[in-house]
Amino acid sequence: MKLPLTEFDQALVTLFLRQGVLFGLSKEGVFIGWGELRALREPPSGTPLEQGISFFCPDFFVEQAGTWVLPKEVAFVTRASLIEALESVSELSPAVDSVAWKAPDFHSFRRRFLQVQREIKSGRWQKAVPICFEQATQPVMPAHIVQMLLGILRADAPLMPYALWDPTGGIAGASPELLCMIDSEGVVRSTALAGTVSVSVDAQQLLADPKERHEHQLVVDYLKERLSTLGVPEVDEAKVLRLPHLQHLITEISVRPTKPVTLLDLTRLLHPSPALGVSPRHLGWDWLRDLDREFSRGRFGAPFGIQFPDGSAACCVAIRNVQWGPDRFILGSGCGIVAASDIDREWEELALKRESVHRLLGV
Repeated sequence: MKLPLTEFDQALVTLFLRQGVLFGLSKEGVFIGWGELRALREPPSGTPLEQGISFFCPDFFVEQAGTWVLPKEVAFVTRASLIEALESVSELSPAVDSVAWKAPDFHSFRRRFLQVQREIKSGRWQKAVPICFEQATQPVMPAHIVQMLLGILRADAPLMPYALWDPTGGIAGASPELLCMIDSEGVVRSTALAGTVSVSVDAQQLLADPKERHEHQLVVDYLKERLSTLGVPEVDEAKVLRLPHLQHLITEISVRPTKPVTLLDLTRLLHPSPALGVSPRHLGWDWLRDLDREFSRGRFGAPFGIQFPDGSAACCVAIRNVQWGPDRFILGSGCGIVAASDIDREWEELALKRESVHRLLGV
């Protein structure tokens, strides 16, 4: 199901910035919502076609009450027109101080790294993804939000822009990782994204790196196994996805289910994959919740997407983002730890990922 691609009405920009939601899959346009944002436990049904579009915005554990967001108004607008409207606001906004970020604690990361390595050595785990966060305690100004929205809207494909905000806080990012997609014919697609190096590294070196290939293959095998419960998966060859500052190994997987599935069905089936969680998944839930008690991850690594009344849907993994409250910024990154991981290399990868977000969002 598609809405017609229209130009964003610049008269709505103030209302849009007060509270809104957006999700983009194409280079040309993004789906946006504004006005009252109703938070629902279940996707809406029996509503007019346009209003039946709902945004899927849970926390990482998919437990919060407001999993589905139904805006008062929804449109599919050109990126160019939305960028133009936000730029006009940015030009009139007073200058704001740059964000003063506080670096993550290496000793905390080291403790988690060694814990994962012990579990791998014992044979219980194959991989786990610890996370760490930069923080900044200072007022979040409207100009900051405008800058972040402009950053994600200017991002080139295959980065998928996504954002949700209201006066209490929000999240904005551009993700390279598709958790799942259901097309108009019911075919399901997903991507395995794991294995990361700087763009300065030769792509063939990444393809030949045993540690990165092993880390990536764990995600491929997991998705293939999970999707095989729906039908017979088709798995493409691993390729290198080159982004402005990073490169990743990526493998595309598709399946035609023997019976219809929903976005929520797929989320429960696939999330979190070993790209963001623990392998095997069922052994890592306690560890992931312990991480969250140490520092709440909010929507970092959570599913974020959109569902249409005809059942088609798309959902990314909410990485490469900044979250904020009235007086606080949070920027997270994660890295996959396997038996061959080196702590200094992983710490550098975490920093590279956060730096790519700084550059992308301009904060």
